[in-house]
Amino acid sequence: MQTTPPIVPELLSANQTAQMLNIGRNHVYELAHSGVLPVIRLGKKMLFPRRALLNWIDTQVQIHG
Repeated sequence: MQTTPPIVPELLSANQTAQMLNIGRNHVYELAHSGVLPVIRLGKKMLFPRRALLNWIDTQVQIHG
């Protein structure tokens, strides 16, 4: 029996983004409103592009030597 891989959404809700970043939903909204997090606005709805978030995470990594 073959199983199909789970569908990974390209656009995440604020709740999904909060889980991904391990922060609170309100903090996600604060970061989005301040322009820190990449966001797509559809009317009043805010959606967070998964790939852009992953790229953003990569830019936040600081290596200490």
